[in-house]
Amino acid sequence: MDDGLKKRLIGATVLVSLIVIFVPMLLQREPVRQPQIKQSNIPLPPQREFRSNIMPLDDQPLAQPPPEIVPIEPGKKPPSLERRPPVAKPPPTVSESSQGKGELTSWVIQVGSFSDQENAERLVNLLREKEFSTSIQQETIKGNTLYRVLIGPEIDRKQADILLKKLDDVVKPLGLNGLIKSYP
Repeated sequence: MDDGLKKRLIGATVLVSLIVIFVPMLLQREPVRQPQIKQSNIPLPPQREFRSNIMPLDDQPLAQPPPEIVPIEPGKKPPSLERRPPVAKPPPTVSESSQGKGELTSWVIQVGSFSDQENAERLVNLLREKEFSTSIQQETIKGNTLYRVLIGPEIDRKQADILLKKLDDVVKPLGLNGLIKSYP
C-alpha cells in the first residue's frame, strides 16, 4: 500500500474517533446528577414529656415478677422445662387513648385458642406465610393448658381494626374470627 494512503487512513480514523467521543458531549444538554438528600430521616424529638412504666422512677417500687416465674434457690436444680412454643412478646407501647396518662397500652388480635399446641403452630405458620406478625401465648386456665394465637401488637386501635379486616379474609374460610384485645 502507498505510504500516503496509509497516513490518510490513520488520520481519518483519528478524526472519526474524536468525533464519536466529543460530539455527544457537546450535544448533551444537562449533566446527569445524582439525587441529593433533601431532608433528614431522623425523627423529631417528642413534643410532650414521656413517662415510661417500664423503668420506675426513684420514688416508685419495683414491679414484682409474674407468677409463672419460679425463683430457683442457690444449690438446687431448676425444675424440668417442658417444650413450649416460641412466644414473641414485643415491648409495650403507648396508645393514642393513653397518651396523656403515661400508661402503656397496645392492641393484639386473638385469632384462636387451642388445647393442642400443634394446631396453634399450624395456624401460626399459615399466618406467617401471609406475612402477619404472630405469636403463641401459653396459658393455664382451671388446670387446662391453652395456646392462644395472637397477631400484633399494634400501637393504635384504628390500625388494629384495619389489621383485623385483612385477617378476616384469611381466617373466615377456616371458621375462625379475630378478636381485638388490649395488650399486655
